[in-house]
Amino acid sequence: MRRRPSRRSTQATRSSVVSLKGFHVVFIIAAILISFGFGAWCLVYGRADHDSTLLMLGAVSAASGVGLLAYGVWFLRKTKGLKSS
Repeated sequence: MRRRPSRRSTQATRSSVVSLKGFHVVFIIAAILISFGFGAWCLVYGRADHDSTLLMLGAVSAASGVGLLAYGVWFLRKTKGLKSS
């Protein structure tokens, strides 16, 4: 016969595990920072070297950062009523 886990062990497990929503928010924030950082790097070095490829990559990366930012705001509004745990 299988035993049920006690309430204490279940609560301890839940509190130590990051929710899927929380992980998603952290992942989106990291993606936004990386996208804007890479875009800034491309734009700075593209202007210094007069490299059109780096300038184009910088613009695309910055546009991706804006898109990720819009997605993050949309996701937070959509999941506002959901519990994190």
